[in-house]
Amino acid sequence: MAKMIHPNLIRCYIAITKGNTLNIVMPLMSYGDLSIIMSFKFSHGLHDEIAIATIFKSCLIALDCMNSHKFFHRDIKASNIFFASDGSCRLGDYGISASIKKGGNDSYVGSLCWMAPEIAMGLSYDYKVDIWSLGITAIEVSCGKPPYYGLSPFEFTKAIVDGPIPTLDDNVFKWSQEFKDFVKCCLVKDPNKRPNAKEVLEMNKKFFDKAMDKDYILENVLKGCLTVQERV
Repeated sequence: MAKMIHPNLIRCYIAITKGNTLNIVMPLMSYGDLSIIMSFKFSHGLHDEIAIATIFKSCLIALDCMNSHKFFHRDIKASNIFFASDGSCRLGDYGISASIKKGGNDSYVGSLCWMAPEIAMGLSYDYKVDIWSLGITAIEVSCGKPPYYGLSPFEFTKAIVDGPIPTLDDNVFKWSQEFKDFVKCCLVKDPNKRPNAKEVLEMNKKFFDKAMDKDYILENVLKGCLTVQERV
């Protein structure tokens, strides 16, 4: 992980283990994570599709970089998307990230609401689980909370296996078809039919063409938010 240097990934300087504790030394992300920012400014969801496209384009580029180094994240959610002082968006928290194994992984890990169906069912899985989690995160960011919020592990597994695929809620805010298509593209139950990060970007070019730069995020998302230092 320490060898992966990319503008959309928080660099891992060193990992230190002590007993059952893993400590990862990383640079400070001044604005903290997206879930904290949402709790300050967007408790009912971020409704700026330009900002959403900018954030999730950065995440997909970061995931593509991880995949090219034979790693995947396994815990994509708003609280693991961080912002630096210049407004740049970066994926972080690699505590349960893993190398891509030829025969697939089978550890039951990840955060419940964002967990891909194949993990919930105890099946072998690969880096496609991150794409499912990213789609759930898109709903979380735009609506204020993820689908399945508050369900028990048993209820969650039943819902994700037998229930309908989660979609954007149009009752609160009217979303563009391009954004709906992006979420639908990520939330494919069959991992063999689910695209990888690069394919998601290519398949949703019209949506990601809306993306701006870090200055837009600084002005339209982070403005008025306290930095980590100011909160302390």
